[in-house]
Amino acid sequence: MEQASSPRVLRAAVIGIGRMGKEHARILAALPDVELVAVVDTNAEKRETCAKKHGVSGETDYRNLPDLDAVILATPTRTHAPMACHFLAQGVSTLVEKPIAKNLDEADAMIQAAQAGGAKLQIGHVERFNPAVIALTQQALSPRFIVSERISPFSFRSMDIGVVLDLMIHDIDIILHLNHSEIRDIEAAGFGFMTAAEDVANARITFADGCIANVTASRLSDKSVRHIRVFAHEGYISMDYAKRKAVLYKPTSKLLDANFDPSRIDLSAFKELKDAVFPDLLSVSEMPMNEHEPLAAEVESFLHAVRTDTEPLVSGVHGRRALDTAMRIIECIKPQAVDR
Repeated sequence: MEQASSPRVLRAAVIGIGRMGKEHARILAALPDVELVAVVDTNAEKRETCAKKHGVSGETDYRNLPDLDAVILATPTRTHAPMACHFLAQGVSTLVEKPIAKNLDEADAMIQAAQAGGAKLQIGHVERFNPAVIALTQQALSPRFIVSERISPFSFRSMDIGVVLDLMIHDIDIILHLNHSEIRDIEAAGFGFMTAAEDVANARITFADGCIANVTASRLSDKSVRHIRVFAHEGYISMDYAKRKAVLYKPTSKLLDANFDPSRIDLSAFKELKDAVFPDLLSVSEMPMNEHEPLAAEVESFLHAVRTDTEPLVSGVHGRRALDTAMRIIECIKPQAVDR
């Protein structure tokens, strides 16, 4: 009986050792079938601390790296295209933190470089790997209305982009993942407070199939909130990204009965009005999910695509569509901006 061969060891590097990059390095260094070759950053303290921790080379220039199978870019958005194209053109598969690029031309160049180099391009929309999101997408729902809210304190990072590309794009990607219909219209409002770009934004996205998404993002809050609610005829889901919790509300057989008349309910028979609805008309259940670290699952999914020569779960095309939608939202906001 032949023994299954072990997966080949992939040589990898991380470019950019900030908040996200050091976590990518940690994950790669812990994987048995990956050799973390080097970490790259122009900041000597960050670079050397991370390199020493994982026993790898610390480099200042990504162009001086040895042969690699895969690379993760966790650098400012403006650097994504030149760095990614450098690696992709050489056949080095690349995971790029979101957003894919600063504009669509650069995103197209990255996708074309991946195709020409025969390399994989994955975009770091990490919420796709959130256990709650996975549980949500496994439900047979046809969304009619989606409401998302993502607010945070100002982090003093990603200051080269506004809140739409910094935070809202997470929810844009999830909404586009839930609804594949073409976008018919976008309305948006926003303004800058801490930066010249928008720090608060709200968008209303109308899809060709009639579904509407209302998306809010802010980096001016004193707390963090990561919520999305998906409403459909089959039921609705309320999900908390941070707590990795999703609750499913579904109509009971009584509510679905064609002869049911809610005006005939004897409310005096119930202690509270909510008791007339739950669980008599709506069933409520917390959705089961597999606990795992989303970022680790994202990295492992990327490496699986590299090994098996398959399309990444979050491809460059997905990243481009999210960017396109985000740019359309930003264009709606720009005319409202006040010179500072």
